[in-house]
Amino acid sequence: MKKLLALLLCLSLVCSLAACGRKPIGVLKGEIGEILEIDGTEYRLTFDSGVTTADKGDYLGNATDGKKGFKCYAVKNRPEGHYILCYWEWEPMVYERAAEE
Repeated sequence: MKKLLALLLCLSLVCSLAACGRKPIGVLKGEIGEILEIDGTEYRLTFDSGVTTADKGDYLGNATDGKKGFKCYAVKNRPEGHYILCYWEWEPMVYERAAEE
């Protein structure tokens, strides 16, 4: 039983390290991280989207501000790719796709 537990702990550690070492999918820009860029598409920080943590969808990957990584999720029940939900430690932040010019 102890061997099985040790094996499971080692596997979970390896998986965690592998996930942390992945290349970020996006970059946060601006003085307070108000712009999120993913694959050339800009998203702007918004506070009136109506998106809540209950709308958290599939995990997309991490974005970075150059120092920290932030977890990014798709948003359910909204047009696909219109919103991105990011977690800065425990605080959720919602980004809305910027209008194309």
